[in-house]
Amino acid sequence: MTDNHFSRTPSHRDSEIDPAPATPIVLPTALHIEGRRWFQRTAGNTYHSVRIFANGALLASLPYQYGYGDQWIETALQWLHANGHIRRERYDNGSYKESGTLYLRESLGATYSVIDVARQKDL
Repeated sequence: MTDNHFSRTPSHRDSEIDPAPATPIVLPTALHIEGRRWFQRTAGNTYHSVRIFANGALLASLPYQYGYGDQWIETALQWLHANGHIRRERYDNGSYKESGTLYLRESLGATYSVIDVARQKDL
């Protein structure tokens, strides 16, 4: 007895119902995130820039943007997710389940460093 389900010709509608499996994400063997922060004294704002290295080579250099504290890590993780290097899942409130230094160290096996610079042009 043959099963006609497996012998039928796929249609356009089938591809909408059963999408192709996502390609697996392959992380680099060595991932390093480098952040730079600058405090603008006149307005009291903090800005950061990020460089992402994969296997010792520069993968991305993100321009400076507003954000204080460890926001530079979130900027790097957002870029890695948007460019298909990592997968992230959101909670109902919109925040990511995978975030912060613990995720960076333990799940991705990445290293990171940050320095505070004195001048905007050093970002």
